[in-house]
Amino acid sequence: MLIPFHSILLGFIALVVGLSLIILISCISIFIITHAQCAVIVVVENQERLWRQIR
Repeated sequence: MLIPFHSILLGFIALVVGLSLIILISCISIFIITHAQCAVIVVVENQERLWRQIR
């Protein structure tokens, strides 16, 4: 029982596309999380400066 070549090729392409999608999604989520942390830090620092100016 031989497996046709095109089905192997399609399976390989599907595997590569799936893996690249997973990697892309994880990279985007890491990017968003790190930038959200940076934004929170910047906002907190700005709030502290504003409080000092008000006082």
